[in-house]
Amino acid sequence: MSSQAPLGAQLSDAEILLWQGRFRRAFVGLVGFVGLSLKWTGLINAQSVLAAQIGATGSLVVAVAIVVVYLGANEVLLRRVARERTAPSGLASAVTVADYVLIFSVAYAVTPASAYARSLILAIFIVQFTRLYFGLRATMMSVLVVTVCYTTLVLLATGAGAAISPQEEFWNLAMFLLGAVLLNSLHGTVSGRLDRVVKLFDRAQEGDFGGSYDDSLDRMPDAITVIGRSYNRLRERLETMVLTDPLSGCFNRRGFNQLSAREVSRAIRAQHAIAVLAIDVDHFKRINDEFGHLTGDEVLRDMGARLREIARAGDVVARMGGEEFEILAPDTNAGGATILLASTARTWIDQRAARQPAGT
Repeated sequence: MSSQAPLGAQLSDAEILLWQGRFRRAFVGLVGFVGLSLKWTGLINAQSVLAAQIGATGSLVVAVAIVVVYLGANEVLLRRVARERTAPSGLASAVTVADYVLIFSVAYAVTPASAYARSLILAIFIVQFTRLYFGLRATMMSVLVVTVCYTTLVLLATGAGAAISPQEEFWNLAMFLLGAVLLNSLHGTVSGRLDRVVKLFDRAQEGDFGGSYDDSLDRMPDAITVIGRSYNRLRERLETMVLTDPLSGCFNRRGFNQLSAREVSRAIRAQHAIAVLAIDVDHFKRINDEFGHLTGDEVLRDMGARLREIARAGDVVARMGGEEFEILAPDTNAGGATILLASTARTWIDQRAARQPAGT
C-alpha cells in the first residue's frame, strides 16, 4: 500500500480560513471605506433607524467601530491560525456568524430600513462560500443565522417606528431563502461530481486505473465534465506508464500485485482454481558479462514477447525484476499449469535453436 497521502481531503480549515481571512480583510476594508465615505460626505443621505435615535454622526461612529473591531479580530485570527497551522473545532462557524453580525449590524447603523434587502445580497455570498468549503451542515447553520439576523433587523426597525412593511421585508427574506436552496442544490451537485473526480485520481495514485468518469450522469455538462473526459483519455496512458515494465512490455511488479489481488478474490468467490508460474533466465549474469547489457536487454525484451505470445488472453504476464518473470493463469489447475509451463519451455528451446548457427 502506498505511503502517500490521498489526493483528496487536502484542504484543512486552517488553509481555508487563512485565504478567506485575507479576502475578508480586503473586502470589508474596501466596501466599508467606500460606503462610509459616501455616507459621511452626504452623497447617501437616507437616514437609518439608529441615526434617527442617536444622530447621523453617532450612527457613523458606531458603524466604524464595528468595522474596526471586526478587522482587528480577523487579524488576530489570521496570525493565530498562521502560527499554529491548525484551526480549533468550531472556529469556521464562529467566523461565519461574525460575518453576518457585521453585515446586519452595519446595515442597522447606516442603511435606511427600506434598503435592508441590500444586506441579503452580501449574505448570499457568505452562504455560497460556506457551502463550497465547509459543507451542508455549516450551510444550514449559516442560513439559519441569516434568518434570525434579518428577522431581528426588521423587528427592531418596526419597533422603532420605521416606515417599512414587514410583509415585504419577509418576502425579501423568502426570496433569499429560495436562492440559498437553489445555490445549495447546485453546489451539492458540483461537490459530488468533484468528489468523483478526486476519487478517480486517488485510485490512480494507488495504481488502480479500473474506474472511469461517467459523464452520462452530468445533467449540466461543464468544466468538471471536461476534466472527467480528459482523465478518461489519459488513464490508459497512465496505466501503461505505471503498471507496465518498459523494457519487456509485460506488467511490472506493481501491476502484477494489483491484478493478482483482483484475480485471487474472483477465484475465491467463484471457487475456481488459479495458477502462478515463476520463470527466470538461467545464467543471465553471464549474458550481461560476456555480451553486454544491451544484449541482456534484448534477451529480456524477447523473453517478454515470447511469454505474452504463449499466454492466454486472460493470463497476466509480468517481469518481477531482473530476469524473473511470472505468469498468473486464472481458471487453471495443476494440470493446466504444467501444460502452460511445458509450452513455455518448448518455445524457449525452439527460439534458442533457431538462433544457433547450423551445424553447432
